[in-house]
Amino acid sequence: MTSSGSNYSSSSGKYCFDSRDFEASEFDAASFVTAAKEVSSLEVLRDHLRCYQMDLREELYQVINRDLADYLNLSSQLSGVEAEVLEIRAPLEEMATHVHETRDFAASKRQALLAQLRQRGVLQSRKATLVKRVRFLNTLADVEMLLGMPGARSGGNPGATNTNTTLRDVGEAVDVAQLTKHCEVLERLSQAWITLIMDLHCFPDTEEEDDMPTASSMGLRLLRVEKSLLKHLAATLRTVICPENLTISLSCPAESTQVGKDDKEESQQVSPKMNIDGLRHCLRAFVVLGRGDEAEKQTSRLLMLPFIDLNFTQGRLDGGFRGSCSGLASIYAACIIHVQQNLRQILVVGEECAFSSSASSSASPKRGLDLLCNSVWRPIYQALCARLGSIFAPGIASILHANYVTSMAFLNDLATLTGSQCTAALHAHLQAHTITKEFHSRWNLPVYFHLRFSEVSSSIDRALAEAAGGLLLVPADETGTGGNLTASPTTVIGAARKASRTLPEAIVTPFPKNRKEDAISAQFHHPIFVTVWHALLGLWEPDVFLPLLTTRLFKLTLQIVGRFNLWLEEMFDIVEQQQTTGAAAGGSRKEGLGGNELRHFVRADTPDDIVNVSWDAWLFCQEAAREQLERQIVHAVRRQRPSTVTEGAEKGAAAAAAATASDVQVIVREGLAEALKPFEGLVRRGWQAIHFHVVAQCVTVLQAVRGITATYRMTNKRAPEWASPYVSKILDPLRAVEPDVAGKIPPYALEPPGWKVEVLEAVLSHYLEATRELLNSVEQMEDALKKRKQRTGKPLGATGEGGERPVRALSDSEKIKLQLLLDVVAFAEEMRQAAAVDDPITSCGCYVQLLQTVGAARHFLGRDDVKVTLPAAMQAFFAS
Repeated sequence: MTSSGSNYSSSSGKYCFDSRDFEASEFDAASFVTAAKEVSSLEVLRDHLRCYQMDLREELYQVINRDLADYLNLSSQLSGVEAEVLEIRAPLEEMATHVHETRDFAASKRQALLAQLRQRGVLQSRKATLVKRVRFLNTLADVEMLLGMPGARSGGNPGATNTNTTLRDVGEAVDVAQLTKHCEVLERLSQAWITLIMDLHCFPDTEEEDDMPTASSMGLRLLRVEKSLLKHLAATLRTVICPENLTISLSCPAESTQVGKDDKEESQQVSPKMNIDGLRHCLRAFVVLGRGDEAEKQTSRLLMLPFIDLNFTQGRLDGGFRGSCSGLASIYAACIIHVQQNLRQILVVGEECAFSSSASSSASPKRGLDLLCNSVWRPIYQALCARLGSIFAPGIASILHANYVTSMAFLNDLATLTGSQCTAALHAHLQAHTITKEFHSRWNLPVYFHLRFSEVSSSIDRALAEAAGGLLLVPADETGTGGNLTASPTTVIGAARKASRTLPEAIVTPFPKNRKEDAISAQFHHPIFVTVWHALLGLWEPDVFLPLLTTRLFKLTLQIVGRFNLWLEEMFDIVEQQQTTGAAAGGSRKEGLGGNELRHFVRADTPDDIVNVSWDAWLFCQEAAREQLERQIVHAVRRQRPSTVTEGAEKGAAAAAAATASDVQVIVREGLAEALKPFEGLVRRGWQAIHFHVVAQCVTVLQAVRGITATYRMTNKRAPEWASPYVSKILDPLRAVEPDVAGKIPPYALEPPGWKVEVLEAVLSHYLEATRELLNSVEQMEDALKKRKQRTGKPLGATGEGGERPVRALSDSEKIKLQLLLDVVAFAEEMRQAAAVDDPITSCGCYVQLLQTVGAARHFLGRDDVKVTLPAAMQAFFAS
């Protein structure tokens, strides 16, 4: 009703409030009045509330009037119902009483039946326990009877007497069928014993009223049965693996150390044939009993220990030279042959029986028998530790490496003895075995690495020290300043090269027996690069590299590269120091450009040593050298991996190995690239030294520029008609260095404008400075002569025979300027020939400045006493 009124009121909009506010669960009158006052006064609100109340009352009346007829009809229909209800009440109550009685009776019967069922279940359980106990006792009695234990009584198993007779007669000569039957019975007895162990819980812990034996007493009987069963199994296993007609050779001939593939195949044949079925039954019995260690110990005691006692001796290990361990390979080869001839079939059957039927069905089965590790490898390891412990001594790195590699190869050979189908899994198991981990821990590989580290680092340090020794022994030059601080770049690096050439073989190459010419070392010109290169490759040779030291050896490789880079940086620092010291000394003497400021660096020899070092450094950091070193490292890592993956190996393992190899290659590539990157900067520093050396020698010839003044000043010589002789000699050092750098120029030096043009620019810069200096001195002289003329009033200059001055004759200063012009013009042809510059005017900016500096003398060319004509290119230049 309220909802209807609210909807009507809100829809009509006749009130100053929303009628739905009254329907709120938490209606607040004060808040309602406050909100209504915002839109109307209190008097209007009161009137609207009264109207709303009247509307609600009208709606209520309408609802009552609508349902009043139905209400009156319902009252008339209900009259007389009470009497009818009273009539059927008594039968219903009687029926309810009978239902309750029936329910109580059924519940009592149900309880009685449940009690009987519980009692019957107890009886059945007791009967089953008694049956199980009786079967347990009968089976135990039969087993004791079969094993011939004292006081044993038959448990009612027919045929036990015949089997018992077979067990007792096993020690005598029996045929193969009887022996196999005997082994089969022992396996069944082992299974029966396991069943008895599982049913032992059916006996009470304490003695009961019916004098039933307890679980402890039955356990003691089972222990005696197990002991007797193990005794029979041991005797039977001895008969199976060591028959009387089988002769085991405990020693191997000397030629057995070199075993070929055909010899190995022949050695795998055993004569006479072993009883494989009987062996299989025996080993299964040991595994079922959980006493595989007993079979392992007996096999080791019967077949391995006698051979080890005879062959694992210090004398055979020394091989004629004490401490050399040269006989270790022959001992291992003899072991492989012995195992192949006498234990291979036992190992194969042992792998078949390694897991019991119950263990093989589980997710992670546990080995019950491990003949390879415990019967073969364990006694060998113990003999190595006890008798041949000298193989682990880290005194000589080469001997330790040979012993380690030979031992690891022996382990790989052991994993192949059971056939190719299970080689990969067996190798993984062999490597994960506790004995193998102990074996690996006995090798002092960190000590071996430090021996190799000392050998390589000391050899390289001696080589670098000997090469650097030449830097400190350079004799003083003609200036009297001794020591390496006055040695030229050529002399510095040349002394290092000569010192390296005189190094002993053991110092130049840390691994002389592995030194072989390769594509990279054949391109090196400086011996120190060959030394370092062979040292880097030698770390990854088969007689040095070990897989477990891959990380350390790679770190050492990067350290050698870094050490060599520092050495080259120090050498180039010396070169740069000479350049800086020489330039400073020349500037302090104020002898002018072209004087003694570059004399400290000028040598008659060519900078072929700097070229060779720079070129070798360029080769050292190139892609070819990095890829060869990368291949050497990756090949070494892959080569030392066990080759035990066969056709039966899983594809997932092969894919994982390939992924690992790819990761190694990426790491090696990135590490080498980062380590070799600084050598590019060394190459640039070397070419800067070459550039300075050539420029210094070229600038020395420019001293002759100052001699032009002495040629024409007050000598009355004729005007020059050709260039000075020194012009053809300025670029002789550049021509002389070309044969040395031929084929040894890095690509960046050939980029435009090219290294020759850069040398020309530097020489032209000095040439321009010398020319300007000479012209300044000429101008100063002319000014001085003019002032003198003004003071004396006499004409200056050359005079003829009659004392009169020649007509239109050139002055000394003009002759000097003309000579400079002719020299600069002739130098263009020298640049074309020496630097292969087609047009010096367009190629060299400094040359244009030089022409502009001496261009004023071109006006003298039109005089009668000057018989010189400029080339067309020069005329065009000056005309423009």
